[in-house]
Amino acid sequence: MKIIKTETIEAEQPVSKALNVLLKTGLPVIITKNNEYWGIIDDRHLRLADPAKTKCQSVAIRAPTISPDDSVPMIARLFLAGHFKGLPVVKENEILGILPRLEFLEYAMEEGFLRGLKAKDVMVSPVYSITPDTPLGEARRKMKELRVHRLVVMEGRKIEGIITTFDLAIIFFMRDTKPSLVLPSSYEKIMKKPVKEFLREKVVTASPEDALSRIVELMKENNITSVVILNDRTGVPEGVVVVRDILKLLAKEDIKIDVVVTGDEEGKIWGWDIANIIVQRLGRRGILKKVEIVAHAHKRAELSVKLEFTDGTVHRIGVEKVAIKEATKEFKERLKRLVSE
Repeated sequence: MKIIKTETIEAEQPVSKALNVLLKTGLPVIITKNNEYWGIIDDRHLRLADPAKTKCQSVAIRAPTISPDDSVPMIARLFLAGHFKGLPVVKENEILGILPRLEFLEYAMEEGFLRGLKAKDVMVSPVYSITPDTPLGEARRKMKELRVHRLVVMEGRKIEGIITTFDLAIIFFMRDTKPSLVLPSSYEKIMKKPVKEFLREKVVTASPEDALSRIVELMKENNITSVVILNDRTGVPEGVVVVRDILKLLAKEDIKIDVVVTGDEEGKIWGWDIANIIVQRLGRRGILKKVEIVAHAHKRAELSVKLEFTDGTVHRIGVEKVAIKEATKEFKERLKRLVSE
């Protein structure tokens, strides 16, 4: 796997410093505290009202970390835990860098995963579209109503571009170095502008018969997260292949253990990190049947883990601490004792 060495930023630094790095690299920024991994800052933070006055430690997302020894399906599940474009790679508390999502997909294809699949086997239909003159605000409402992250912009049968939720987030950050000064009246004015003024992501198309590995190549070559699939006969869009859907397929490749993670938003991200630890310790032994994790991290770090083994035995581990780091440490110790029994 190609791990990208990236700049780390101390938790006490303002979010604006991390966002400047993010806009240069396009990758999440790793936040550290006392030289240890704390979390990441990514494009979700472009929406912050005043990043210059907000410290990284107060808003950083506690994204799960990857070990170089993790399996492809496990890494895919970790990417799916929170819509991450890149995840930190850590080995024995040493931060090695970031594994970008597209680099990971390319690696998975090279390793032979999902061999034989074509674009038509993965694409999502129908394709939702708008015209170039559609107001930005209407495009935003449509994405929210349809629960999609992108719309294809079309003039008749011609594809003009794609507008994404990331575009909407970045518009305000790039228009003003102090996003907090964007007044409601200015916001309304921008929302009335046509989407054709904001088209950013390059549109790449492919055939339904193209191999999935070729689709991933196109994504990597053009640094995009979706490829529009055109009907071979009419040339009209009939589907879209999206990075997230490929990750879902990869995540199922070695499913022999049923893993269920529930909880609040931050808790679920932490819960998948715990699932990764469990699978690393027990998954390869062939003795684990099901893992149920309930994790909450809003006020306190609360973890409840139920392990069902192939011999019918059930073990439960419950941990409650002030912080995730402390709770994870105690869980590892209790899991170690369980494994040694």
